[in-house]
Amino acid sequence: MKKLIGKVIANDDPTRHGRCKIECRGWNDGLSTDEQEWIEQSSTLQLNGLTIPAIGQWVEIALSQNSLSWQFLDLKDQALIDIIGDEYLQSQSVFMRNLSELNSDQGLLGMIWTESKGLEIFKSDSKIQLNKDGDVILDNSKRQISIVDDIIYLGGNASAKEWGALGETNSEALQILADNHDELSTAITAGLSSISAIAKANPYTLALGAPIDLLIQTIDALAIAQKTRIDLKIPTTISKVVKTD
Repeated sequence: MKKLIGKVIANDDPTRHGRCKIECRGWNDGLSTDEQEWIEQSSTLQLNGLTIPAIGQWVEIALSQNSLSWQFLDLKDQALIDIIGDEYLQSQSVFMRNLSELNSDQGLLGMIWTESKGLEIFKSDSKIQLNKDGDVILDNSKRQISIVDDIIYLGGNASAKEWGALGETNSEALQILADNHDELSTAITAGLSSISAIAKANPYTLALGAPIDLLIQTIDALAIAQKTRIDLKIPTTISKVVKTD
């Protein structure tokens, strides 16, 4: 089997099977892109794996009597070496690629397993981590969601102390409580207002009018304060599953 190094000049395989047109100096560099043949992707790649090289990327071509195939040059990116660090013997790189090769975003796209961090799937600054203890961490460098044992931590690194919000069920129940509180307060103050008016109309109970009016004012003030407290709680109702920073 003969092997050559060539440069990808076309990767838009109409069959979507990962074939490429590859130019090799001294072998087919005299042909135009249209005249070049589509070269199959090597069968040594992972089962059903499909990774398309970028235009201009260098690859290896294997020539035999009855077949012609290409595969990536097995050159380890320094970024991969940096990520693995001292865990070289306890690591497994499923794949890793620089997104700039795809004329896309900046940063890295990959899936790597190490003994200390477990399995990490990452794109630029965002990652999903499944560690060896079974914990799950979603992180985009600004915010983090951690599932540790039977608790979900929002916004932090499993150090949150306050219970947080999850779903709308508690919010709906608290809103009903707030509405009932308003109706009860209104009914009580209306009844007391009627009693105050009756008391003031009778000289024997006239003295009761002032304390009843003061009670009405106190109830109104308490109702407003309680409604404010409930309204503040409605957006962040308590859950026994979630903690937030």
